[in-house]
Amino acid sequence: KEGGNAAVVVGGIAEMFMDTSDAERIYLKRRAGFVKLAIREGAHIVPVFFFGNTKTMAKLNSPILRAISRRVKMSFVIFYGRCGTPIPFRHPIKMVLGSPIRVTQAAEPSAEEVEETLARVVDAMAKLYEKHRPAWETRPLVIE
Repeated sequence: KEGGNAAVVVGGIAEMFMDTSDAERIYLKRRAGFVKLAIREGAHIVPVFFFGNTKTMAKLNSPILRAISRRVKMSFVIFYGRCGTPIPFRHPIKMVLGSPIRVTQAAEPSAEEVEETLARVVDAMAKLYEKHRPAWETRPLVIE
């Protein structure tokens, strides 16, 4: 729709199974499809990060569940919160928005255009994290 907004969570199943105990991890460097789509549609990309969301629920990180999830392209993750229930752990959440990454519309973007734009997105996410990281978030950001 003209003038509308869309949110895309690009990490997918791969990101759901990443271990976040020692670092905040996002799966972005090999996710060029959303960039290609944004260029085709002439849609600017706005980096967004939620601090604290990986602390609200714990998960059973099973290699078997990961393999099944990847195979059927649907996540089978066992999440749990307080006392093993679906009630989230108490933890602050902070959402931050970066400046739009402008793209020039092209019906068939070149691989170089997509690569360059993705590099700008990765750089913007890293800067967004460092600029807005709250004092309670001590883990570094790892972008894979």
